[in-house]
Amino acid sequence: MDFGWIWEFIRRILRQLAGCPTGTLSITPASGPSGTDVTVTVTGLRPGDPVTVQIPPGTTGGSADAQGTYSYTIRIFDEPRAVPITAITGQGLCEDKLRGTFTVTA
Repeated sequence: MDFGWIWEFIRRILRQLAGCPTGTLSITPASGPSGTDVTVTVTGLRPGDPVTVQIPPGTTGGSADAQGTYSYTIRIFDEPRAVPITAITGQGLCEDKLRGTFTVTA
């Protein structure tokens, strides 16, 4: 029997009680040809929250600014496919993983 949903439910309640922020990931543009400059932005964080961005094959990171925003721009060279992008925000109980994709069109 899978009880993973119970842990996730409890985790969400604990995050709310702890006042953890709920970040939002945006990827601009959402698609384009190989060589496109892509901006990954995370908003809704607390100032200074750590952010790690994973875009295969590498990782970068930093901290949210005074407005609770972190932004990173990278030129993506890849074959046509959906490139997974993950932003890991916060730490401890407040750690969260935000996921999105950039689609390389040609």
